[in-house]
Amino acid sequence: MKFKVLTGIVILGSLFLLISCNNAFQKNSIHSEYVGSWEMEIKELPKVGDVHFIMNLQEKDFSLSGIIIEEDGDTVRLNKIIIEDEYLNIKYNWADNDVGFKIKKVDKDIIEGSFMRLYDVFGKKI
Repeated sequence: MKFKVLTGIVILGSLFLLISCNNAFQKNSIHSEYVGSWEMEIKELPKVGDVHFIMNLQEKDFSLSGIIIEEDGDTVRLNKIIIEDEYLNIKYNWADNDVGFKIKKVDKDIIEGSFMRLYDVFGKKI
């Protein structure tokens, strides 16, 4: 009887480990789609018009981090990047304001979404 219980525990433990590893690999594949440099554009912001910048995303330990390089060469660190429902939600501080955008891949090298839920964002992998 003890042998059957022990065998059952080992089998369940192995199954749990297999499922956990599979989830980690799936998350990794989602991240890898976004890793790299992106030429980004936020359309028609009030007072400034279209804003262009480069977004560099890196993956480390199954999570994304990155920076924005503005047209004048200044860099902004991305504070938080989470994946929800196939969208990347990116939060950062720009001009002393907490802002963010939500983007999704629409093609191999194209991402689209919104900045602060109000303005269109487009990106092309470079």
